[in-house]
Amino acid sequence: MKKTILFLLVGTMVMVSSCKDQVATNAISTDDAAQMISMSLATNSMGATSIIQTSVSTGNSSSSIAPQKVKSVNSDFVISVDTTFSVSSKPGAIISYSFSANYGYELTFNTQLQLTNASENYTYTGSYDAPLIASTHTGSGVFSFTNMTSGIWTVNGTFKRISDDVFKGIQAKTSHSETNLNLTNILVDRSSSTIQSGTATVTITGTLPNKGDFSYTGTITFNGANTATLVINGTSFTVNLITGEHKAK
Repeated sequence: MKKTILFLLVGTMVMVSSCKDQVATNAISTDDAAQMISMSLATNSMGATSIIQTSVSTGNSSSSIAPQKVKSVNSDFVISVDTTFSVSSKPGAIISYSFSANYGYELTFNTQLQLTNASENYTYTGSYDAPLIASTHTGSGVFSFTNMTSGIWTVNGTFKRISDDVFKGIQAKTSHSETNLNLTNILVDRSSSTIQSGTATVTITGTLPNKGDFSYTGTITFNGANTATLVINGTSFTVNLITGEHKAK
């Protein structure tokens, strides 16, 4: 009898502990997590896609600096370039946004004065207001660029966003979160600055007042044509890399 009671108590404790873990993990739904990750990717919300495209465009325009200043060199050389820019949406836009960013580059040129590779660190701040979610956030990261003598550049690096989000709708809620992306072999067209392919892993953690913590991990595959596939918790979503809209497959 004592063994039976002990067994029941242990079983109850395990169930309670499991329930607590489930509540903590699911303080937001998988769909909410996918929404936050999607906005962390989108150009309209100063997501990773916007950072990559702007970085390639800026690096591309900076490639003319060396020939203007140096006539000839005997070995590879490096120059530093810093730039700051701000962007905002047009009045009346469905998704309104305002952002500012600081980029710091180390550009490496070969003896033919061709840009061969580069490294970059960046920080940014901003806010956006979309139909389903609004956010204010800050972020930072580092990128490395290779194959820069070709028409398709390769980008590897990190993207971090710390944000305060407001989910709209019937069950309105707020959250504080951190999203981290590790980007691997992102191929970007030099002339258009558009992403052709590549992959990333993503982790998002955070908390909801009176609800608890949440934590999700996932994978991202860039498909070209301004779309990506996000897989999180076994669910696959198609993400629009311009608007941040997502749709379960």
